[in-house]
Amino acid sequence: MYPDPKRVRDIRLTIRVNDYEWDFIQQMANARGEQPSSMFREMGMKEALRSVATEQDPSLEQRAA
Repeated sequence: MYPDPKRVRDIRLTIRVNDYEWDFIQQMANARGEQPSSMFREMGMKEALRSVATEQDPSLEQRAA
């Protein structure tokens, strides 16, 4: 059915945010035309990958700044 069943997104992750954070997330998602959860997942993965990359090569963070 799926070429790679491990790529099916069926694991849920719960986060807790306050009203101000939620309003900000919703505004960003609306501006981008995306669902808040999809946008947040994408942003979280980008940040995680960036963090791993800068741990492996600290000079990347200096170049990105």
